[in-house]
Amino acid sequence: PGEDSGIAIKNTLSADDFRRMMNRMKGGASAKSAKPASASPASTPTATAPIEQNTDGAPLAANSKFTFENFVYGPENSHAYRSALKFAALADERGTCTSLFIYGKSGLGKTHLLLAIKNELAEKSPEIKVKYANSQAYLDDLMTEFDRQKKSSAPIMQSYHGVDVLIIDDIQNIIGKRASVDYFFQLMDEFIRNNKKVVIAADRAPKDLNMDERLTSRFNAGMLCLVAEPSYEMKYKILQRYYENTIAAAPEAGNDSLLAAYGGDGGHLTDEHFKHMAEVSGTNIRELESFCERCAGEAGDREREGGELSFDDIDTIASQYFDTSAKKINVQTVQSVIEEQYGVTHEELIGPRRNANIAKARHIAIYLAIEMCEMTTTAVGAEFGNRNHSTVSTSYKKVQKMIQEDRTVTEDLKSLRDKITLRS
Repeated sequence: PGEDSGIAIKNTLSADDFRRMMNRMKGGASAKSAKPASASPASTPTATAPIEQNTDGAPLAANSKFTFENFVYGPENSHAYRSALKFAALADERGTCTSLFIYGKSGLGKTHLLLAIKNELAEKSPEIKVKYANSQAYLDDLMTEFDRQKKSSAPIMQSYHGVDVLIIDDIQNIIGKRASVDYFFQLMDEFIRNNKKVVIAADRAPKDLNMDERLTSRFNAGMLCLVAEPSYEMKYKILQRYYENTIAAAPEAGNDSLLAAYGGDGGHLTDEHFKHMAEVSGTNIRELESFCERCAGEAGDREREGGELSFDDIDTIASQYFDTSAKKINVQTVQSVIEEQYGVTHEELIGPRRNANIAKARHIAIYLAIEMCEMTTTAVGAEFGNRNHSTVSTSYKKVQKMIQEDRTVTEDLKSLRDKITLRS
């Protein structure tokens, strides 16, 4: 981030491109048969959880907001995004793509992808019976079924057993409840045994959930996808898209409205604002969107006073949202952690040697220094043996390519980030 912070992130698909992709995955079905996308003009790019919810735990805005077309994707979540697309495209092919397991921390877009599958199938394949429930809705349904069993001999959770595609969100909350876990395992086992489709989201991988070993093995053998924390580049894009699609695109209030009397809400945010907001913000996407709202509101206040939003204003707002905003990470800490991880000396890391292990360590150290330290590429280069901007940019792009080609790299980078943050 800094004066040479060229943003290189894949944008969302256009509606036509999205339909062409889905049709190709379906085996070349005519594009004419695809219904127009139902995304609203002011749809938001990431998964935010509104307070109001349906009985299944899904946000009330799901039909207009949580679609594949609205999802901002980059190296951190592209594998999960494409796997969810594939699952939805092949949902009517029995025995194919029977399980999709998406995991990662809260607030990174897992729910968005689950609801995108649900909404895509509701629009394009209404004949497929789909059941979505978050963990709380599942537990509520299970308790209701226990009460009914006292009066009836009907199978427990019939509404879950009788569908073609079952989508369960936040299953770590179900696994943690001893009274419900046996029924959950039976349900999962039945679906997988019968080649019916299951989509699961959790805050950790199957191997870390203490599930039945057979289920863990089956989920590991299916489509298993990590959604990692967004990088600087992805945060920049999320903030920019949210501002453009939700804040700036909001209809202006009439002169007689309460909002007009108040003076309006959102001010103008520039590209430089977005870059600084991405630098000082945390990684929870729901919080990013709220943070963007606050910054736009503050910009509006400043403009009505004849001024403009400053970086200090943004820092003040960030300090109310993100614990990491006040934590300064220096490049020496990044270098130290990388040197330990890859078994290289400081002289080797910043020197000219190019054997494979040293070169990889150097590329990753430069990438993390750019991502985590408030430094320009020129300043980073000075800390790595006075390398020039072009050389530093090349290292950064090499790691971006590694992330795209090998999903384990994302997990390795997350582990390194955690070590660097703890040591800072």
